[in-house]
Amino acid sequence: MSLLTGLTMLGVGTHEAMSQYRLQREGIRVRGLVVRHREQFGKDGPVHWAVIEFIDAQGSRHTFEGGSSGVKGLPIGGEVPVRYLPEVPKGARMDLNGRRV
Repeated sequence: MSLLTGLTMLGVGTHEAMSQYRLQREGIRVRGLVVRHREQFGKDGPVHWAVIEFIDAQGSRHTFEGGSSGVKGLPIGGEVPVRYLPEVPKGARMDLNGRRV
């Protein structure tokens, strides 16, 4: 069972690393805006997630939730750099070194 769990985690980590690499290489960088925070209650208390909105190169508006918890330095109305792939704008991510998952 431990071997299966380890292989699964390795696969997930490899997929995430490849996704991050592709975003850095081929992604379009735009400015996003923190529009709200979503709060989720966990066993250790509330966890906050930034919800970010951006406009792609075609002028379409997209919203996504940041992939890491915490809102320190991400106030509502604050700007945040965003990267997305033109063919998959729904896969956008914050482009902050400290916020990469």
